[in-house]
Amino acid sequence: MLAQPKLTLAVALLAVCTVGQGQSALEDSVLRRWVELTDAVVTGERDGTSAKEALRMIRTVDEKSITASGASQLNQLLNSQLNFRISQDPILGSGAALNGLGGEGLTVLVDGVPVRGRLNGQVDLSQLSLNNVERVEIVNGPMAVEYGTNALAGTINLITKSNHREGLQLSATGQYETIGQHEFNLSATHANGEGRNLQASINQYYFDGWSPTDALIDGFAPFLADTNRTALWNPKLQRTARMGGKWKRGDWILAPAFDVMHETIENRGTPRMPYFEYAFDDVYTTQRVSPSVQFRHYGQEGTDWNILASYQAYTRQRASLRTDLTTLDSELRNPSEQDTTAVNTWQTRGTRYFGGNGPWSGSAGWDIVHEDLAGARIAEGVQSRMHVDAFGTLAWKSNRQSHQLGIRQGFNSDFDVPLLPSWNARWGLEKTVLRAAYARGFRAPNLKEQHFQFVDTNHELFGNLDLRPESSHFAQIAAKREGRTTVQARVFMNRVFDRIGLVDQNDGTFQYENFSAFEAQGIQLNVHQSGDTWNVEAGVSWVSNRTQASLDEAFQPRILTPEAQLQGRWQVRPQWAIAALIKYNGAQGRFIAGVDGELEQVEAPAYTLIDVNAVDWVSKNRYYRVQVHFKNLADVTSLNLGTPDGQHSSGTALIAWGRSVQLRFTYSLKPQQP
Repeated sequence: MLAQPKLTLAVALLAVCTVGQGQSALEDSVLRRWVELTDAVVTGERDGTSAKEALRMIRTVDEKSITASGASQLNQLLNSQLNFRISQDPILGSGAALNGLGGEGLTVLVDGVPVRGRLNGQVDLSQLSLNNVERVEIVNGPMAVEYGTNALAGTINLITKSNHREGLQLSATGQYETIGQHEFNLSATHANGEGRNLQASINQYYFDGWSPTDALIDGFAPFLADTNRTALWNPKLQRTARMGGKWKRGDWILAPAFDVMHETIENRGTPRMPYFEYAFDDVYTTQRVSPSVQFRHYGQEGTDWNILASYQAYTRQRASLRTDLTTLDSELRNPSEQDTTAVNTWQTRGTRYFGGNGPWSGSAGWDIVHEDLAGARIAEGVQSRMHVDAFGTLAWKSNRQSHQLGIRQGFNSDFDVPLLPSWNARWGLEKTVLRAAYARGFRAPNLKEQHFQFVDTNHELFGNLDLRPESSHFAQIAAKREGRTTVQARVFMNRVFDRIGLVDQNDGTFQYENFSAFEAQGIQLNVHQSGDTWNVEAGVSWVSNRTQASLDEAFQPRILTPEAQLQGRWQVRPQWAIAALIKYNGAQGRFIAGVDGELEQVEAPAYTLIDVNAVDWVSKNRYYRVQVHFKNLADVTSLNLGTPDGQHSSGTALIAWGRSVQLRFTYSLKPQQP
């Protein structure tokens, strides 16, 4: 099964190397299509597909909405979106659950390239900067056939900015937040109008930590030798950089990219008795290096190619230190307490599109992923896995409707993979678009869930070689009526079998086990109203979930979770706008695996988030932009769960740091887009 995808890839790469100049008319057409991709939807859709014409229901958060929110990291943005619940850990970072399901079931992409490297079953969303992001696309459920098998909850795709104006575009952004945070971003793009586009950006984020006792305005005091040196939210230093470009040659477009992220988190300990002369600190250092390259070929009669090759190296190191509070010197404690976990992933994905000008179209492709997991906590020191998929789609469209059938068949080096079908349909009426979808999902246990071994004085965690893969059935119906008032409704169902989680073994140890089936059902309604100088959007959703401990037991009672959101923007003057966001998160109950797999209910109380962008001022020449955000006005910091949620939790869920004021200033070498 491996020979055919490898042969196809070799032929495709040979074609890239040997392609010559095409006809000038075709070159102009290719360049035009490339420029038009600025407004295209790419998540699970063919390049150039607009949101209106897309078969799938795709939630898009555009650049204006990102800027108005004041979010600089992905976790902050998703925290304001309906059906998302953000989990915060001062050491492991930020994760997300979509419609009650998250962790490994949520796939995160950057320009279609999966973000690898997970801890605690989730990508740390706080490590994904939004400063160079044009829009964020969200797909519910395992609907994007082209993007793999793990997205049982959904897919999040970050689309980075591209400059389609000729010449050099340079911008710098500085940000300060009164809880002890500051950030700086510098980005540059250059386009020559002939199919060449270069982008580069660097970003530094610093946070000196926060506790509820801190003052509203933090003076960046480190408190390194103070008895108050510990913080509820740990100090963090994060640096990211990205380089990329696009080159057109004939009917081919080459798009390389290189991303790097380096982060340091300090977990400061309390001074040790009896003389408080020293403390035990942990320093966590994370690094992700991700080069990738995409080849795109735009042929005649809709015969296009899209080929991806990527590599990601992810490392996380913990260093346990003994800090002298008199001299502030630090030294390593027992070398056995120092450990490094490394994840190396190689991936190639290719898609061949055909048709598109007539009623019939389709695609066929491959997806090959090889992953290595190494570290002192991994059985035998290193484990590897190979996953190979072949997929295809067949679509038919008329004036008013479109249908697409998809199928994905995989080979996993450790597990049998079932045939995964999908169906998407779209009906276009005068002002209303109806969409329906079904997909089967699949997720094999990851290497950590199988081979993890960790023992210390507080925790004992073990993997399980007997784990079964997770599988799911997802269905959705959506309707959207556009106009000055746009109304959108969605109904969905997602059922997951053999859900994997940590189970308390009642002897101080936890082990990964298939402990339950999970079902979520929900309805969502959004209304958007706009005027000449204002727009308002309101949304409500109700999601119910239930859990089944085993096939021999009945489902637990349903738990209903309501949510509501209200946001708006008003252009007060030509250069000045204000915006506000209110999101109500209803009480969320769920069942977790307790002792010997017995289900225990955990409920997070309801809370409300309120943010106001009181000043969004752009100079007349559009070179300068000043923003003032008042964040978390309701002062929600944490929730009492009543009982510990998992092996690391004390029974308290972190939500956000306290009230704060955020100041942001942006300068552009050329006028900013209105």
